[in-house]
Amino acid sequence: MEIGKGKRGLLPPSAHPVVIIHPILFAIYPVLVLYAGNLGVVQPSTLSRPLFTLIIISCFLWVLFSVMFRALHKGGLVASATFVTLVPGWGVLNSILRILRPLLDIVTVPLIVAAYAVLVLLFLLVRRMRGKERPLFGRFRPILSWGILVLPMLAALFLVGGEASAGEAAVTSLYVVFAGVVIFSLVRLQGNLQKFSIAVNWFCLLLVGLYCVFIFYNRPQREAFSLPRLPVSRSDAIKGPYPDVYVLVLDGYPRGDVLRERLGYNNLLFESEMGELGFVTASQSLANYADANASLAAFLNFDYLPAPISASWNAAAYYRLCRDNRLFQLFRDAGYRIVAGSSELDCEGLSEQVDTVIKLETVPTEFETALLEQTVVGSILNGFYAWRYQNPIYWRFEPRRARILHVMDEIPRLAKSPSEQPQLVYAHFPIPSLPFLFTSVGERAVPYGDSRHGDEEVYRGTARDFVAAYAEQITFTNRRLLRIAKTLVQESTRPAVVILVSSQGLRNPEGGTSSAVETANLISMRFPDTCPSVPSGEPYDTITLVNVIRVVWNRVVGADLPLLPDRVEGVGRAAS
Repeated sequence: MEIGKGKRGLLPPSAHPVVIIHPILFAIYPVLVLYAGNLGVVQPSTLSRPLFTLIIISCFLWVLFSVMFRALHKGGLVASATFVTLVPGWGVLNSILRILRPLLDIVTVPLIVAAYAVLVLLFLLVRRMRGKERPLFGRFRPILSWGILVLPMLAALFLVGGEASAGEAAVTSLYVVFAGVVIFSLVRLQGNLQKFSIAVNWFCLLLVGLYCVFIFYNRPQREAFSLPRLPVSRSDAIKGPYPDVYVLVLDGYPRGDVLRERLGYNNLLFESEMGELGFVTASQSLANYADANASLAAFLNFDYLPAPISASWNAAAYYRLCRDNRLFQLFRDAGYRIVAGSSELDCEGLSEQVDTVIKLETVPTEFETALLEQTVVGSILNGFYAWRYQNPIYWRFEPRRARILHVMDEIPRLAKSPSEQPQLVYAHFPIPSLPFLFTSVGERAVPYGDSRHGDEEVYRGTARDFVAAYAEQITFTNRRLLRIAKTLVQESTRPAVVILVSSQGLRNPEGGTSSAVETANLISMRFPDTCPSVPSGEPYDTITLVNVIRVVWNRVVGADLPLLPDRVEGVGRAAS
């Protein structure tokens, strides 16, 4: 019911009150849009926190404006308009700017100043042209006044921030002025606004309903593919107690010979120190696919990918294979407690087979970061980081940095904690591949060039900068891995099997790398003395990712799981 000043703000007793739901629906809409574009990659449980946060913000604006105007319907309409301007509308603006970027990049500051001068002259002309009954353009004078006041400040803000070009700053300024005029017009509306609320309610219901239907009919089908049944058998001679197993997965860590030849980085010191801890590193190891996602899926299922998946690159299929993988199921059936932590989309940690998830709740998830990027807050952060760190998009990777460090700190703690049940600890670190996140001592990496277009896999520095930044990440990774390895070997409460692999070798985004270099990855293993020796117990020199867990399983439980032929396969890029 509309509440206003005096009797004029009250509805007749016979009128039915209208439920105001559009502020809540507008808060749900941007989450559904982003989720619909990532079906099969993002799990529904990831949506709960962003949905709750946006609904709270939208309702807060509704209550605030309702109290200010002493009218529920006007407060709801102004709140929805403000929320749409700053959240979903800002995402649409960013999409338009990306489309128009080639055209906007040719817009210069003098051209914008000239256009602004024309606007000022028009405003002065309108003020002088008054008719007898109504001044010419009189109703639009507030719009011109608003534009003349706000446009220079907004354009200067974006240009000083360094995130936007002159053309993008001008278009953004016009968008803000237009949105401000719409909100100002809603504030000036008088009378019964229930009809407006009803219309906006139905519009929002239709919008949200269409996306719900789209999500329902395009949801991934679990029966779309399957791996062949695994022939598993265990020896009666080994009944336990089984050792803990730690699986540490990196991205983009090349083999030692590739590091020397392509980056001029000598990794012999790290390899020798790991060797002193009992690690055996394969000298000719390979990933089975040049694509990191495909290699990770093959590793976690210790098998080559089904033909329908490998023939057509599909991110949802890979994430499904990583989430519902054989590794967790195999060790869970053997009595292991499964602990998993990932620094990116956490698809492995969201598996139903995981007992404990290593998760940092205090930072945004990858989904929340992508959602924040499409709001006005993302543009503000772009400007701040461009001014402070010379890289407008680096704030998007700050949560990933925090998650990597958190998981690295938690693994030694798990090793020192007493446990009656053996545990499989899986951790995925998206380093040292792009984007570069760390210096050699763990600080923020030096910005790697102008990344205004938002592609984290595009390196815009020089070749020398690329080699130097990659080497620094390798050094940081080595230091943390050595610290973790020493704890697992020397301070673990149970004997520990440690598996260190990389899903990919060296991939230069500028090109110039071959499949042989991209698949030349790191594979290193360490078994305690409690594990008996078997013919396939040590990582032979030419081992590939599909055979790593087969070797580990045979060594840990005395099984006779057959090894697969070691080869490198291609992956199609027909779909994404």
